[in-house]
Amino acid sequence: MKAATATRTRSRSGSGEGRAALLTAARELLSEHGGSRFSLASVAKRAGMNIALISYYFGGKEQMLLEILNEDEEVVFRPLAQLSAADLPAFKKLERYLSGVVELYARRPYLNILTHDLLRRSDDDTARRIAARVVTPVIDFHRALLAQGKAEGVFRDVDPFAFYLNVMGGVDMLFAARATIEHGFGYRMNDADLRKRFVRETLAIVTHGVATSPPPKTPES
Repeated sequence: MKAATATRTRSRSGSGEGRAALLTAARELLSEHGGSRFSLASVAKRAGMNIALISYYFGGKEQMLLEILNEDEEVVFRPLAQLSAADLPAFKKLERYLSGVVELYARRPYLNILTHDLLRRSDDDTARRIAARVVTPVIDFHRALLAQGKAEGVFRDVDPFAFYLNVMGGVDMLFAARATIEHGFGYRMNDADLRKRFVRETLAIVTHGVATSPPPKTPES
């Protein structure tokens, strides 16, 4: 009966449109809830669709969340690959990388939390695939960037593990701690000037942290 209902609803909404509407609704709820603690019924209600369609299109909640990560993967790693291949000094790459990550999270504030949720809940094989596609490329970029800076004589010998936690932790906190920031500082996370300020100040902190002593001047934008 549910399958028949899903088929009828699907024929009315259109396969592509219905699927996209459910993913959009799930992304909105991920952002609002700060993670995946929401029901499939709330996804269906937000999308204005039958809950049976979630099983029809995706198979279930975890598969739907994995599909969101699959779609977001290209948005994350196409710019990363382009920046990695760019003929730029290490400091300029660091500046562009940090700016790009902040703007990416402004559009998809759920991304890091979703990745952590799925890594924690998935079986070993699925977790390894997620890590290989979403986490390892970022770590590899960091390693290459730090090695480039060291070769240029502008970065000291920096532990990629500590660098990853400090940089990604700061960016993640900017969006994961939205309620704290808004109530504690009175800032609004949809403020582009606030994000630019965060990038500028974080870049100064990271630059002085990784740079040789005394640190060289940060290249102008």
